[in-house]
Amino acid sequence: MADEARMEKDPLGNSIFLLPDVCMPVEKAFLYTNEAATTVITRPAMVVEVTENGIKSRFYYRSIEWQHTMLIEVRFNDNRWETYRCIENPSSDVLAEIVNKGRHLLG
Repeated sequence: MADEARMEKDPLGNSIFLLPDVCMPVEKAFLYTNEAATTVITRPAMVVEVTENGIKSRFYYRSIEWQHTMLIEVRFNDNRWETYRCIENPSSDVLAEIVNKGRHLLG
């Protein structure tokens, strides 16, 4: 059961499948990764859509705690949105690059 994808709805009404082992904690203090990933998807501060080389991605960004932020990239694969990668505490350069080449959907 723990190895199955979980489905969450984003504020835009899309079903996002959180694949197991995609958002694993890197820092010891960042223990609530499954809960954090759900929060980022269901209540993001910002959502940006980027299409590169025919690949459509959406980036969900949110602060989790005072010192932690999370950026989740989801990709449209097999007719559904699936988690592709998570970045804990992304740099301002990473965020600026996404914002500059993407289209704001929320935030």
